[in-house]
Amino acid sequence: MKKSIITFLALTLFLLLGATHICQAQMLDMDNTRINTDDGNAPQYDEAIAINHQNPDNAVIIWQDMGLVYPRVSVGYTFNGGQSWNEAILHLPGYAMLENPSVGADTNGNFFACMYANDTIPGHPGAIIIIQSADGGITWSEPRIAVTGTSQIFNVMPDMVVDNTSYSSSGFIYIAWVREGVGILPLVFSTQSSDMGHTFLDPVQVSDSTGIVQWPNINIRSAFGNADVDVAWYRQHYPGILFDHSVTEGWTFGRDYWPMVTGAFNDTINGGIEVSTTPVMAADNQNGSGGFEKSYLVYMDSSNSNWDVYCVGITSFLDNTEYIDFSTPVRVNDDPPNNGADHFMPAVAVDETGAIHVAFFDRRNDPNNLLYDVYYSSSSDFGETWTPNVRVSNISSDPSLPSVAGAIGNRIGIAAWGGQVVITWTDCRNGNTDVYVSRMIEIGIKEEPAPLPNDITLDNLYPNPFNSSVEIKYTSISAQQVSVEVVDLLGRHVADLFNGACRAGSNSLIWDGKNSNGHIAGSGVYFVRLNADNRTLLKKAVLLK
Repeated sequence: MKKSIITFLALTLFLLLGATHICQAQMLDMDNTRINTDDGNAPQYDEAIAINHQNPDNAVIIWQDMGLVYPRVSVGYTFNGGQSWNEAILHLPGYAMLENPSVGADTNGNFFACMYANDTIPGHPGAIIIIQSADGGITWSEPRIAVTGTSQIFNVMPDMVVDNTSYSSSGFIYIAWVREGVGILPLVFSTQSSDMGHTFLDPVQVSDSTGIVQWPNINIRSAFGNADVDVAWYRQHYPGILFDHSVTEGWTFGRDYWPMVTGAFNDTINGGIEVSTTPVMAADNQNGSGGFEKSYLVYMDSSNSNWDVYCVGITSFLDNTEYIDFSTPVRVNDDPPNNGADHFMPAVAVDETGAIHVAFFDRRNDPNNLLYDVYYSSSSDFGETWTPNVRVSNISSDPSLPSVAGAIGNRIGIAAWGGQVVITWTDCRNGNTDVYVSRMIEIGIKEEPAPLPNDITLDNLYPNPFNSSVEIKYTSISAQQVSVEVVDLLGRHVADLFNGACRAGSNSLIWDGKNSNGHIAGSGVYFVRLNADNRTLLKKAVLLK
């Protein structure tokens, strides 16, 4: 696999280790890897991605695949943190056409995919379906119907989210979509499943007013102990992004909010790319306090002379009654304003520490505003400030190529968990639209495998992630002097766990999540570091308070 190492964290760390070649300053590592293996020029686009919270090395990407006669959906999966990927096209009995896929994961490591499905007979009603994978994306269940249509009513543009918190609504699946039909003006609807997609509630109307609405996005905020369901969408008449939320786990919704007036709806930008102000959301479900819970809405806006990417914080306060507040939009792309470069199709994810991660298409490198790249930024202060933008793609894409003709879809995908950030997008470097993915590791030190199994090994930690204590096991073929400590992402000391002679065979320790001062360490990613006889072993530990 060819790698492109891009300097993002210019860290100079002098770590006092027995083997300094194992644990060093780690820059931002970005691999540009093509996932789809077809050799034709069929479009591949509309990527979505989810990470297994039980095993962050396992991730699933799903996308629109136009390689067959009818629109289909393909899946890619990895079990080694994105070093390699497997790919397969979905074949679901009874459905020859599959469109608008989305993917999510629950707390038990199950992946769920949602999409619109239909046969090839004109006039037949389609359905919104759910499929499940219990083995990391390798195999998928038979389709389960979430929403059915009729010859007069059509349900389109579905989006799905899975509640992967530890609260009472954990594992619930929520879907939002646009319902339209003969003599029916479009409205946004939603539904909920509490049994892993086997049954769904009757559809609930979300949007209040009729009109042309498109691409709803659904999100979960659960810091108060149950699911607040957020839905955002774009309304074409009186243009703007609208928002509504449910405090009853999706059974009922309130009035529509109109927090943002955006600069455009549908636009065709240079290269024949059709773009729209599609809202995307992600929630901080791990860091809510007793008085508020927070999520983030990211969108593109052309109020200036070009398209820019903005982020708005959505805060729900609990003060006798629950109410919503929207922050002032903050521009995420950091190139000079009004420079004529377009930034479009953003994606957003929030990790277990509350950090916000955003990726988007960006044309700042082309003075003609045609070639595009993928850029990335993050925020650790609730979206008030953002890190310097970093280029993710190592080759620019030309969307005006004859076999591309601007067919790069409506979105890209991003997921973040367990110290990993994975971005997937539609790339044109090969003369057609392909699915590419990049691993990003923003850490000062990195986890290495045990160097010699016949010497000393550090086993996987359990449970991981953990919220009170984690067990650390290591095995040595002989008694020897070892030290075991906890360090943070930058290699800074957090806690000493053991310093002395271990016995031959299996050894076990417990870290209770406290630092050297006896205080509970903050939520985040840490490393257990074992030093033994000129060897240093590392294992990642994720603490969730």
